Amino acid sequence: MQMKLAYMAAVALCATALGAAPSGPVDLNGSWDFRFEEGKSIEEVARTDFAATDAMCVPGCWDALPKWRFKRGTGLYRRTFTLAEPVANAWLIVDGMGLRGDFRLDGKPLGVWPYPYGRLEIPTGPLAAGEHTLFAALDNRPDWSTMKLARTFYDFYLYGGFYHGVSLAFDNRRLFVRTRDYRTGLVEIEAVDFGKTDFDATLVFDGVHEVPATFRGGRARVAVPGFRLWSPEEPNLHTVALKAAGERPLPATRFGIRTIEARAKKLWLNGKELFLKGVNRHEQNVEFGSATSPSLMLRDIQIIKGLGANFVRGAHYQQNSLFLDMCDEAGLLVWEESLGWGNGQVYTRDGGTIDEFKDAAFRAQQIEQTRQMVRASFNHPSVVIYAFLNECASDRPEGKSLIDELIETIRKEDSGRLTTFACNIIDKDIGNANT
Repeated sequence: MQMKLAYMAAVALCATALGAAPSGPVDLNGSWDFRFEEGKSIEEVARTDFAATDAMCVPGCWDALPKWRFKRGTGLYRRTFTLAEPVANAWLIVDGMGLRGDFRLDGKPLGVWPYPYGRLEIPTGPLAAGEHTLFAALDNRPDWSTMKLARTFYDFYLYGGFYHGVSLAFDNRRLFVRTRDYRTGLVEIEAVDFGKTDFDATLVFDGVHEVPATFRGGRARVAVPGFRLWSPEEPNLHTVALKAAGERPLPATRFGIRTIEARAKKLWLNGKELFLKGVNRHEQNVEFGSATSPSLMLRDIQIIKGLGANFVRGAHYQQNSLFLDMCDEAGLLVWEESLGWGNGQVYTRDGGTIDEFKDAAFRAQQIEQTRQMVRASFNHPSVVIYAFLNECASDRPEGKSLIDELIETIRKEDSGRLTTFACNIIDKDIGNANT
């Protein structure tokens, strides 16, 4: 399958969106007013009426640019947009940022969000027709007092800025698709955030096949007409749309039918033995930081496939949805993991002054970012493994208890993936019992 769907998501750098009707999302990428405050925190400098000194491109990383190369501090952003009609609710979509973000819309606080690399969906409440002003303050300082998930000892640079863009959406409903029997094409469709759980609907597969469905508890099981399995050799993809009385149309959801298993110390994809051959990949570029373009993503995929590989590990954080779209289409298997590196190890504990595993905020944020990672990439068949806490102190009881909580968090979502983590102390590890 050609990568046409992935390319449709690309936007021209610095192309300013002036407004859009509420029926579709507002693209907020482009040129924003900007000011950089070196060494300062959000709490010290976040003012919506700041005096801009520069323009900054979104998506983009300020500390990848010559003027602020590798500088730590807070970047202040501001732009306006126009709505042609009022809306009852909206969601600010931030597709990866670094590292911590304070967002305000028309002066109204939308919260401070501590999740680097993650896809944020921030509710705004009702919005009137007319012009609105969006403000953001992004702090790229890995300061333990305010940032738990990004640490100075990580073996990769953590960039400041918006990695893959910002938009405003007006519908948070979605469909999660679970393969229940790859041999018959049986899938389970979960209707999420529909406001009701028991209803009758028509599911439209691949734009042409209509199948009646009865949702109970928000879920319905149906067989996909003319189904084709997804695999690295044949990365077949399907779409499903839902039509129901009283429901607004919902854009089609893309998915693949496949099952991944681990048994007898081997991996099995759709009942066939699977051998993984691949590489680690960071979402970084020396010129653009973590704001990598679709062309750079495609280049990496072509290089990986050109090596004869079938697998990529997304190290060490949540992967961008556009990159996963491309992996879906290219038949490239993915290990996706939430942000972490060496957490709890003796060599990362700042001489014993900080113990992440005993910090309640660190543990809670690890669980939340992992849950959101699973939900963000739920329908990507390329993702066959979810992981977390790269090379953590899995020999400690506090480490094992967090590992067990993260495993339970992933399995509770019932996504059909394998669960693991990378370990560099296998002779002492006690955390792998449930993976």
